[in-house]
Amino acid sequence: MRIWLAAIAALTLGFAAPGCGDDSKNTTTDPQVGAGKADCPDCDPSGPNAFKQANVADGFYAKGDTWQVAYRFNRVNLFEKREQLLFEDTILESEVYLFNYEVLSNDEDTFDNVKRELATIRVSQATPSGANADLFNAERLDTYEHKVEFMINDLLDPVEEVTFNRDYPNGKTIRLDAKSNLKTGASVFPRTIPRLLVNGGIDSPAPELPADLRDVVDAMMPSWSSMTYLKYVFDNGDTVYWAKEGDILWPFYVETTRGAGVLVSWR
Repeated sequence: MRIWLAAIAALTLGFAAPGCGDDSKNTTTDPQVGAGKADCPDCDPSGPNAFKQANVADGFYAKGDTWQVAYRFNRVNLFEKREQLLFEDTILESEVYLFNYEVLSNDEDTFDNVKRELATIRVSQATPSGANADLFNAERLDTYEHKVEFMINDLLDPVEEVTFNRDYPNGKTIRLDAKSNLKTGASVFPRTIPRLLVNGGIDSPAPELPADLRDVVDAMMPSWSSMTYLKYVFDNGDTVYWAKEGDILWPFYVETTRGAGVLVSWR
């Protein structure tokens, strides 16, 4: 675990921009490519929202929606920004961490001459408590980078991402477009992201979960194993399971090269 935290520190401190501490929000239009992006690549750009097109749910994110994701990091990708560090691509098995997601606001904008809904979602590290606290690692990963916010439209196209850290306490904004990935860079926050396909979803039973994630979801969402799912496999290897019941607007399980995350609460 100490090796894991040291690697995270190398990422966050090694990729921090020197001498750029500032209390104002900074903006760049130069996106940093990361692992995976929120999208529905075969959605009709003039059609309804992605959830409706894929027959996953009827609505879209609303201000105040909150959920939690249990995440285990499998790989520390230390070859970001074309800089190689000592432990480049080292496999590190970590314990499970808990993250909060919250929809902060809604808006509208026009994309390809179609008015679309927008949602801004904040991701932050949760503090485990109560009967299930011992299922998580409580050590803080967010001492340098405190939270991240990203905006997507209702076709799940990324619009922008804002990272809050010691150098940019009021946030550094990165403008994105439909072909941009959500930035990973030095981020310690997982990219369990909403990816969908209109065509290509396979009816599936519950996924096989890593043992530690299974322990968590058994305790926090015990009905998961009897639910039915749509399984999607994307070109970059991302595997995503969406629950078919409950009108839930976040994937139940996401597995990428960085790790795996499972939804443990939705409200």
